[in-house]
Amino acid sequence: MTARPRQFTRRPCGGQGSVGLRLLEAQFQKQVTDLAVLRGWEWWHIADSRKIVNRPDGPTAVPDPDCAGLPDLFLARERDGRFMVRELKLDDEHPTEAQAAVLALWARCGVDTGVWRPRNMHTISKELR
Repeated sequence: MTARPRQFTRRPCGGQGSVGLRLLEAQFQKQVTDLAVLRGWEWWHIADSRKIVNRPDGPTAVPDPDCAGLPDLFLARERDGRFMVRELKLDDEHPTEAQAAVLALWARCGVDTGVWRPRNMHTISKELR
């Protein structure tokens, strides 16, 4: 498994010959959490839902069933008693089956859930007000 580079990558984004910048998820998360802090939110992030196991061929990341499907961000703001959980995805990505199931379950239990993408920064900004 190769890691994604932690930088902007270029890709076509509509229009003949146009080139745009594509945010990587870590950069998108930083934008969201910076905005959340500015708006008075506290946030928590589960860094990875995998655990490292030592195998004969070397350390390997494997799914951790205790964390499967947990969303990327937990956000709380005491002043108005708001709490929300959000899965962050790039514009062309979708939640995994486990992520979708967790979000749906928590939504049925009254938790404010959702999926945020870079193309929705205007909506994200509104939700964090």
